Amino acid sequence: MFYSARAKTGFTLIELLIVISIIAILAAVGLVVYSTAQKQGRISKRIQDFRAIAAALEVYHTANNAYPSTSGKWQTECANVSGATQVSNSQVIPGLVPNYMPSFPSDPAMNTSTPANCYDYISNGTEYKLSDAYNSDMSTSDLTKQPKLVDPRWSCGFINPAECSNDCSGGPAGKGPQVWAEWSSNGPPLSSGDTATGAACW
Repeated sequence: MFYSARAKTGFTLIELLIVISIIAILAAVGLVVYSTAQKQGRISKRIQDFRAIAAALEVYHTANNAYPSTSGKWQTECANVSGATQVSNSQVIPGLVPNYMPSFPSDPAMNTSTPANCYDYISNGTEYKLSDAYNSDMSTSDLTKQPKLVDPRWSCGFINPAECSNDCSGGPAGKGPQVWAEWSSNGPPLSSGDTATGAACW
């Protein structure tokens, strides 16, 4: 039987390199898409967490005619948060778990040994503020897609640079750290470094 010379040959080196390159490109694209999907999942969880906590706080307020108080001091699950007391997960907002929430959520990127990506809470009973500071895996674009969550006390320059003129930390300070926050309808309580000079100080 006659066999052609071509039938006996395999893939050439160039053909193999082309195939390997295509596989590498597809793998890289897949990795980027997967990483982006994970990041968006973390952002979505933060938004859901804030909504759930805010709703639970209003139910607590309706039942007790006050918000869970921390005596006007910040509380957080993480260490090394300036001016805050580190507490256990269920005590970040005292009295909320388990009667008003089955468990207290944590930032999906939280590392309790650092001050970044942590839910912090402060209240004097009359008003409260919930904060998620130094979101290290959120870009400016990610931050500003949720303008109602941007904390003007720290992130004034991301939304309205004019707000920085009243920045509580001594402004005009320009863009501060990336911080999302939720607060009671009558405004967040004053805390260390805050003053009553307007919304930019919330």
